Amino acid sequence: MKLWIPLAAALFAFTSLASVAGADSPVPTTMSFVARLAEGGAPLTGTHDFQLDLFDSASGGLSKWSEAHPGVVLPVDGVLFLELGTSVPLDQTVFDGSPRFLELAIDGVTSGSRIQVGSAPYAVRAGTCATATTATTATTATNATQLASHPVGDFQLRIATGCPSGSTIQSIDASGAVTCAVDRDTLFAAGGGLVLNGTTFSVDTAAIQARVTGTCTAGKYIQAIDAAGAVTCAVDANTLFTAGTGLTLASTKFAVDTTVIQARVAGTCGTGSAISSVGADGNVVCESNVQNQSAAAQAASVFISGVLRTSALARLGTESSTTDAPTGNLSDYGGVVVRRMVSSTGTAGSVIARTDAIALTRGATATTLNVTFATAPLGVVASVECWGTTSTGAPAQASLSLSAADTCSTPPCSQQVFATNSQIAGLTCILGGIGHTTSVTMHRTGATWTGFLTSDFNQ
Repeated sequence: MKLWIPLAAALFAFTSLASVAGADSPVPTTMSFVARLAEGGAPLTGTHDFQLDLFDSASGGLSKWSEAHPGVVLPVDGVLFLELGTSVPLDQTVFDGSPRFLELAIDGVTSGSRIQVGSAPYAVRAGTCATATTATTATTATNATQLASHPVGDFQLRIATGCPSGSTIQSIDASGAVTCAVDRDTLFAAGGGLVLNGTTFSVDTAAIQARVTGTCTAGKYIQAIDAAGAVTCAVDANTLFTAGTGLTLASTKFAVDTTVIQARVAGTCGTGSAISSVGADGNVVCESNVQNQSAAAQAASVFISGVLRTSALARLGTESSTTDAPTGNLSDYGGVVVRRMVSSTGTAGSVIARTDAIALTRGATATTLNVTFATAPLGVVASVECWGTTSTGAPAQASLSLSAADTCSTPPCSQQVFATNSQIAGLTCILGGIGHTTSVTMHRTGATWTGFLTSDFNQ
C-alpha cells in the first residue's frame, strides 16, 4: 500500500561528525542527517526502510549518490537520525561544486519535495582551493596537502569547448582546449540492405522492397509487386473454384441450388387443417384434419392431456395444440371422437388421458399409473379395465371399480391401477359407466406416453 508521509515541521541538517581538524587531517566522507517525521499530524514511529538520493536538480535529473538504510526504528517523537556515507562514501565525485538536492523515500514512497544541500564546515574549508590561482600558492605545503601532494601539472584543466556537428575531439591540450577532426565515413560500413555514399546512408532498393502502395479492384487479385512497390493485378478466374452439393457457380457468383436445398418454409395452415406438403419455393399445401364427429359429440365434454374440450371434439394431431376443428356439419361423423395424445411432462400427477369425471395420471414415477377424480364424493359410477405389457414383454392386467360415494379427505382423490414394479410399457384401458365409453391405447418411451383416445357418445 502506498504510504504518503507528510513532513510536518521537518528539519534537515548536515554537519560533520568531527570539529574542524588541522591542515593535515583528512576531510570526513560522512554527514549526519536529522529529520522529524509525522503522519496525519502524529509522529511516525515503528520500523521503516529509508532510501536517500542526491540529485543534480530540484526535480527530475540524475541521481549522483544513493544509500539505503533498512530496518531503522523510530522513537516515539518521530525524530530520525542517520549517518550518511557509511556504506557509499560522500567524496569529491559526489560534491564537485554543482548544486545537490536531497530526496528521502520511506518504505519505497518518496516523501515531500527535494531539499537543496548547503555547505558543511569541511565544505567551507575545501573552498580555500579556489585561492590556489598561482603556481607559487599551489605548491605551498597547505595546498599540496589539499591536492594530495600532487603538483598542479598533474591535473587537467577543465575542458570548456566542443566540436561542431560532423567532427569529433581528436586531442585536448593542458589548457583544456580541444583539437577537432572531421568524422571520416571510412569508420563505418554499410550492412545488408544499406549503401553508404560519403556520409549518407540509404536503403539498397535492390535488396529491400519499396513500400507497396497499389491495390486491385473488386474481382481481381495481386499477381506481382515490382521493386518500386507497384502491383500487377489479374482477374480472379472462377475456374479456381467448384460448386459443391447444394450450390451453383455462374462466373464469379455462387448461389443456392433450389433443386437440392429447400427454400425457407413461410406458409401456415388455418384452424382444423394441417400441412400435407411443402413446395420447392417454401409454400405449403394444407388439408383438413376433421374426422368422426357428430352432433351428439358437440355437446359433450372430454378432457385430453389436461385440456377441456366442450365443442368440435374431433382432432388429428398432438394435444399440445390449442386449435379446434370446424364445428359445421357435425351430424356427418357418427358421434365418435378420436384424439391423438402426447403426455411428456414426466412429473407425478400429470395427466396421461381423462374424461370429464376421471383421469388416468402418473404416480410418483413414469411407470406408475393411477386413477384420479377431482371431486369427492365422485358422484357417478365408473370403472377402469386395463390390459398391457411390461418392459420385459410380460402381460399385465388391472381393473378398478369406483362408486358414486367414493371419496377422500383431501381431494383430488387417487387410486392406484399399476404399481411401480409393474414397469408398464404399453396398455389399453376402457373407462366406462360415465354416460359414454372412452378407450385409451398408449405406449411409453422413457417418460413420454403417446397414443389415441376414442369416445363413443351414441350410448
